[in-house]
Amino acid sequence: MGEKISVPNYLKKTLKGTTIGGGVEIYDNPEVSVPKGTLSIKKGKTTIFGGAEKPFLKKQKGNVSSTLSLGVTREGNNSSVSLTGSKTGKEKNLGISFSKSFKSGGLKKWFDQKWVDIGSKRKDGSYAPCGRSKLAADQKRKYPKCVPAAKAARMTESQRKSAVARKRAKAQGVGGKPTNVSTFTKKYYGGMIKIWAQHYLEQVKA
Repeated sequence: MGEKISVPNYLKKTLKGTTIGGGVEIYDNPEVSVPKGTLSIKKGKTTIFGGAEKPFLKKQKGNVSSTLSLGVTREGNNSSVSLTGSKTGKEKNLGISFSKSFKSGGLKKWFDQKWVDIGSKRKDGSYAPCGRSKLAADQKRKYPKCVPAAKAARMTESQRKSAVARKRAKAQGVGGKPTNVSTFTKKYYGGMIKIWAQHYLEQVKA
């Protein structure tokens, strides 16, 4: 019997939870033969994939450029985003695509959420409902900044004040429509992205 091949522990740890796939195919006709190879590596919710193909002319003389492709896909719970690129000779192509699926009743649930005006905090700590009625008290209220009640409960006082101030700093009612502003600043999202990236790297190393 042949000698048993052992896989180093560091490689076992690196490949744990990884799925590798690929294949080779050849397109052939009287004029040209085109071998093509593909490879994909998936770990967790991230997939890296690539391919290469090289046409060979049979009857005519000349060189046909090969094509190299590479892409990455990141999957979420109900969404995915992909970045792809390819190069054929001096020609390059770059693309990005995404998808988002709504669970049954998901969109209805979004509309059915209780929205509140975080710019109108009551003495008991609750918030006035989003929107303004024709009542005199509501008409005196400044322009609302509305978010779902669940999000309002998670926001800090400084986040709430920042969102309200940025909302009211923008001209509202332009063209009969409100001007939307982000609830959180780019600094907040940048911090969340950094936390997510650190978490992802820890998962990959695990």
